[in-house]
Amino acid sequence: MAVPSPTSIIHNTVHQQPVGSTRRPRTPAITPSLNQSDKGDVRTVFDALDEIDKESTNTLRFVFDAGFDAFVQQLLDVLHVPGLSLAVVRRDTYESKGYGFAKLPDVEATPDTLWFTGSTTKAFTAAAAALIVHDEIDFPDISWSSPLASLLPWYYALEDEYYTSHITLEDALSHRSGLPRHDLAYGWDHADAVDVILSMRNLPLTAQPRTKWQYCNLMYATVGQGLAMLGNLRFGDMLRKLIWEPIGMISTTASLEEAKASRDPFGRPKLSRGYFWNEDHYIPEPYPDLAAAAGAGAAISSVNDYASWIQALLKAGSNDSSPISDAIYRDMTRARTIINEIVPGAPVQPIPPLYALGWINTMIGSHTLITHSGAVTGFGANVYLLPDLGVGVVTMANTMGSSNQVGALIFLQILKKLGVVLPPHDAIHLDSLHETVVTSPKFYQQGSKKVKSERVSAGSKLPLPGHLREYVGLYRHPAYGVFNVSLVGDQPTSYRTRTPNAQDPILSAPAEISLHIQPSNRTWPYEITLKHESDTLFAAECFWVHGQGDVGDDCAQDDTTKPGSSKDICRQGVFLDSLYRAKAVFERDLNGEVTKLGIELEPEMFLSKDEGKWREGMIWFEK
Repeated sequence: MAVPSPTSIIHNTVHQQPVGSTRRPRTPAITPSLNQSDKGDVRTVFDALDEIDKESTNTLRFVFDAGFDAFVQQLLDVLHVPGLSLAVVRRDTYESKGYGFAKLPDVEATPDTLWFTGSTTKAFTAAAAALIVHDEIDFPDISWSSPLASLLPWYYALEDEYYTSHITLEDALSHRSGLPRHDLAYGWDHADAVDVILSMRNLPLTAQPRTKWQYCNLMYATVGQGLAMLGNLRFGDMLRKLIWEPIGMISTTASLEEAKASRDPFGRPKLSRGYFWNEDHYIPEPYPDLAAAAGAGAAISSVNDYASWIQALLKAGSNDSSPISDAIYRDMTRARTIINEIVPGAPVQPIPPLYALGWINTMIGSHTLITHSGAVTGFGANVYLLPDLGVGVVTMANTMGSSNQVGALIFLQILKKLGVVLPPHDAIHLDSLHETVVTSPKFYQQGSKKVKSERVSAGSKLPLPGHLREYVGLYRHPAYGVFNVSLVGDQPTSYRTRTPNAQDPILSAPAEISLHIQPSNRTWPYEITLKHESDTLFAAECFWVHGQGDVGDDCAQDDTTKPGSSKDICRQGVFLDSLYRAKAVFERDLNGEVTKLGIELEPEMFLSKDEGKWREGMIWFEK
């Protein structure tokens, strides 16, 4: 069956249009000059901003004109995003629209489509914490300075007792606990949030408390679970009771099963499907299991629901029926920590971005911007608040990473319609902010440079002690779980790396000594290959696994688009995307038996170690 072009799929909803207002005639579409050679080039898309809607006014009622629609569709085509929903919000009115496809080949995106919203969930977790902190009747002993251990006295502990007793609720929510991401550790063996909290005592710390901003999903997972247990509720039910229902977010949930069961008025499923673009077709992604880190990113919602959330924030304190009072809003958005982790190459800001509680505070032009993005496998969402202008924007779409880039570009275009004048570097700054708050390949790829400089020369290379099969087997770590090490020849999967100059499969030469690591199933799917360097030292390459698992009948193998339109072919498959390169080393005991495996898995650990202490930057597994 032929798939209609995404440019023909647009669903628009206007809410609370002021009485007596009129719409100006739609301006003709002005299409950016983006050609096939531009695909994937974000800078080209930024340059194209100047070619769109040059005569637009300051009135948000006219955002969704023909020129704007053409611009959004070009972004989806260039950055290979199947579908997107968008809402532009003022305090008392908002417009929302869907573009492209929620599911390929032909399920259209609408303003009520449900998407995984990733780390934008953190704002709800922070809001719930603020509501409990301000509830002096039911929770008189809980404040921002309360030790996190007081919420979970039987479960929570960190590697160091001082950290356990001194890290506060505010520290955890502002990413200054001293615990780094450890994003490759959690969710194995169907672990829930309590299991993850119990395992955190086995994770290395990398900074003194309150000295460094280190984004940490695990801390938000801990806070979310602790707050839920205070009310004897599940995390999603706690947010529904405190926030979602009171402000009218009727479709929002933290349960995948609830989202799958949700239907529109015509009885059609509302939940979208996530995808990964593989050169000439989309691969459907399995739905992520986020139970282990629910407080960090488990929300599933629509832009219409998020429009209600944004309005509650913009009108904080002016509506007695809203849970978001002025005091709650100020607590959530007051800056706590300087963000000192910016993507390499991003411009230095005179005023650095600051982290509040579930929000980033920064400046764009002369305006305060409160924002956060979210990305999970197959999905990306961006939320923006301009409180001094009384405006908010939310985008949700169905790819990881590129959806956030599209959202940033759409927001910049809306700023133009508002008449906001930006310095050129602010556009780059805005895009780079999203790289700091998602599980981003760029974050992990920082480790690649270190490894490349330490390659062993052929003349100094030592042979591997013993037989290669002695290194095969199961290796365990109390927090990172089980790693199954096997011979590469025993694995049918082919590995490919996605870099500008290397698109061909990575195939081991017959004489090359290589091993394959398959971690037990977990929140973020990844695999590792090891290639022998010298003695028991191996070069490690970690791959993000896209398309892993059964995704049902969401793809039609032979579907193609209409002639002349963008290609939206969807095929089942698996793609292993190169995430980062690092080191691994095995240890043998006095009897010559292989007993341990050390791997560089957490960048905050191995990037901070001196050359002679590189083993201290590894996670160590026992065989």
